[in-house]
Amino acid sequence: MLTHQSQYFVNGHYEMAANLNAVIFGLILVLVWIANFTIRARRLHDSNHSNWWLLISIIPVLGIIWLFILLLMPTVENERWPLNQSQVQ
Repeated sequence: MLTHQSQYFVNGHYEMAANLNAVIFGLILVLVWIANFTIRARRLHDSNHSNWWLLISIIPVLGIIWLFILLLMPTVENERWPLNQSQVQ
């Protein structure tokens, strides 16, 4: 008999219970992901690039480096989106 069993290892099976901490962590994770997505999308718009460039991060190493370089590019004055969406009537 093992004396140091994991709390999720019961009767020879792994059981993961969805407790309150896991649900709260999942909600926070989704909120942080949405905020990160919108910040990167706004930064790409500032440098006159489309949001589709976010998909370049799917490529394991080079895609993330390429996206990082795109996010560091300077702001373009005459961009494709001249008005903020909150200012459009």
